[in-house]
Amino acid sequence: MRPTGAAAIDLGRSFVGKYGIALRGSLEAVPEAQLRDSVERNILGSDLPGASLVDLKVENKNDLDKPATLRMKIEMPDFAHRRQGGLVLSPPFCPTMSTLASLPERKTTMLIAEASHIEIRLRVTLPQGARVVSPIGTAEFRDGDRSVTIRESW
Repeated sequence: MRPTGAAAIDLGRSFVGKYGIALRGSLEAVPEAQLRDSVERNILGSDLPGASLVDLKVENKNDLDKPATLRMKIEMPDFAHRRQGGLVLSPPFCPTMSTLASLPERKTTMLIAEASHIEIRLRVTLPQGARVVSPIGTAEFRDGDRSVTIRESW
């Protein structure tokens, strides 16, 4: 991260199950010349608004036994925001709430909820001379079968 709040980000994103199938299908359907724009718009646009894709590598595209993985180098002009003489980092990679919300009424008799697993490991290299003012700490939240765990380090 730079003193301005801009950041150079190395991001690996793996897709398994139906998401891996959907990604592989999209990779086949999108022309090579449009792939970077498509990834920037459809994947980075929701996770890191304002991010620019610098480099993209696709791993395991044809190996169905492994997760399809996108390795990306990204530039982001406002990864952190200046506030009160410091930089504040807002949580990146927030899930879209519309995909987590319940319908107002039952639309199907399916009783099995769709499983999802999101794991984010974020390592931030601070600008020279910077320090963390408010550490993250450890927390765990549970709601039935759902859980969120936050750890300061792995």
